[in-house]
Amino acid sequence: MDERAIFHTEYGVGISSLHPQTLGIQYLLKQSSQSSSVCLSDDKSLVFVSFKDKAIINTYKLQENENLNKIDSANKTGEIPVLQRLPTPEPLTNLILIKNNYLIGSAVKPTRTLIYIYDLSSGSLINTIPMGKVHYNPINRIKFLSSKNMLITMADDGRFVLWSLLDLLKNNDEDIKPVYVFNEHQGVGVKDVVFDKSESILLSTGDDGTVCCYNFISNYTPTKEEQKPKYSVEHLVLVSKFTFPQAVVQLDIDHAGRFAICVLRNAEIWELPLIYSMGQGKIANLHSLPMQGNSNKNKASLYNCSLEKDLDLSNDTLINLLRRGIISCRLIAKGANTIKISLDSTGIIMGRKKVGQSCLFVDISTSQVIKDIGTPLGLNVRSDTSEGIFIDEVYTITLNEQLQNNKTFISDMILPNMSKVVENNYKINILNDPASTNNQSVVGNDFEKYIQDHVKNGSIFNAHDTFDGEDLVVEKSEFITKDHRSDELLDQKNREIEDLKLQVARLSKAYSELSEMV
Repeated sequence: MDERAIFHTEYGVGISSLHPQTLGIQYLLKQSSQSSSVCLSDDKSLVFVSFKDKAIINTYKLQENENLNKIDSANKTGEIPVLQRLPTPEPLTNLILIKNNYLIGSAVKPTRTLIYIYDLSSGSLINTIPMGKVHYNPINRIKFLSSKNMLITMADDGRFVLWSLLDLLKNNDEDIKPVYVFNEHQGVGVKDVVFDKSESILLSTGDDGTVCCYNFISNYTPTKEEQKPKYSVEHLVLVSKFTFPQAVVQLDIDHAGRFAICVLRNAEIWELPLIYSMGQGKIANLHSLPMQGNSNKNKASLYNCSLEKDLDLSNDTLINLLRRGIISCRLIAKGANTIKISLDSTGIIMGRKKVGQSCLFVDISTSQVIKDIGTPLGLNVRSDTSEGIFIDEVYTITLNEQLQNNKTFISDMILPNMSKVVENNYKINILNDPASTNNQSVVGNDFEKYIQDHVKNGSIFNAHDTFDGEDLVVEKSEFITKDHRSDELLDQKNREIEDLKLQVARLSKAYSELSEMV
């Protein structure tokens, strides 16, 4: 197994192994400068890259099963070419791939923020969701809680919001309402939301200099003022609130929920303990309520975070410090722009912002630099105006072994091009309800409207979606052929559809000829 990190800067996207025993496997993605976000497929075989100023998504195929035992491949530095370019309506940011099928990204227009949802198997744009009623500022990040099928969006309006994936996949006339809306950051920007491996602990951070810790609690009874959950029996409750002397611009949490790593605005990296040692073998769990139960009197604990060097940490005062709401944090490093904790939680990958600095792999316990993973690829910061280096993801890859599962996300398959518009007549009919079937008729009196609705759009989609365990299955048919009447009426309707298709083709040709004449 090899642990690798994907990171990007304004000069391109790089992939590098973290541990010295792999002797430096480095890749640079071609034509990836000015990238805005990066995401991976579930099997880590395909990379999606979006750009700040280009309405396109580049895809790249990663190398598999490299043989590191050969001398000629012990130090490998290479470039990965673009596999495919997928055009989009406008430049997208915050890319995320869900269930290896749904590619989601956000875009900012002059008057509103939108979320685009694509079905990669067909290339169709399933839904375009305006965020104006929930987020009135651009979205900073998008993340997905797979165990609860919820999407998380966060923005500079001081909110982070949980959405039901099923609601977002629907395209109907009704407003899509979020499941949870949190405003704990006093109306200032929410910069990041992270969660542990079990997805039971959530941490949010913002420009107000606080880190809020939440927990999913099944036996919690919400008050009248609190929002009742729509799709889950569990309730997301604020457990603890940590205050820092500077705004926290990014954070990451240990996979076991033991500690969090925070990047402050002054570029310092602090270690925040969530399992707090008080000395003499005593510990305090800071990410759970002090009193479990069905009581509404449970209040969030408030803590003031300070550095070890500024506190008296003798054993007889640790309990008193905690009772007074003071948490002892440790300074790991300085000069960081973004961070990511490694999968084994022994190190952090930190992107620097200073001129000439790069992406480093640092040991958490000793604060020593283990490896420089950005300079060999030329992705170091080169100017004062650079935004810095951003770490996108850390993942593992199997080496020297054949994959047991041949069902990789992509082999020789080419992804279909992405649609530019959402079909106006796209509906999702829950449980095949015949009352919701779309039966729009052709309007022949308004020729321009007819051309717009039936020629430009091309087809009418009727889809049914169900959850099968964790997998969302969407079935689509090009034209509506499902009817709940007799077979004779169904055949008649199919013949009428074929006649309409011929009529549409003739009118389309006539319209083109008229346009050329004008």
